[in-house]
Amino acid sequence: MSKSSTEVPLFAFGTPGHDRDGDGRTDVDMLAAAWSDPDSRVLVVGPDQVATDEYGLRWIRPADAPAGERVYLGRTGSTTRLAVLVDQVPDTLTPRGVRAAATELAGLDPEAGGLLVHAMGLANW
Repeated sequence: MSKSSTEVPLFAFGTPGHDRDGDGRTDVDMLAAAWSDPDSRVLVVGPDQVATDEYGLRWIRPADAPAGERVYLGRTGSTTRLAVLVDQVPDTLTPRGVRAAATELAGLDPEAGGLLVHAMGLANW
């Protein structure tokens, strides 16, 4: 079967993304260090919203994260990825509905898309 120019591209979430680091989720010392590390990045999510900016998902430093349930998403390269689950994403973080964000931010790379799906799954667990 030959490829045609109309072939549908791979589903954005169909490729391996971030390392979910299952062992790290239970390592209390590692988690405390991650939340104290200014190089870690936090995504703020609500039940149906996500923090965004003009480039896509808005990742902030742990010290800048609002109060909420803290969760560990894993790692991308050497960056620790965290999320804060809130009832409402603060207006200062440019909240977008997840469906709107998925449409408006269609250029999300598979890694960012996987992190969003992971965070939203935890927010709605």
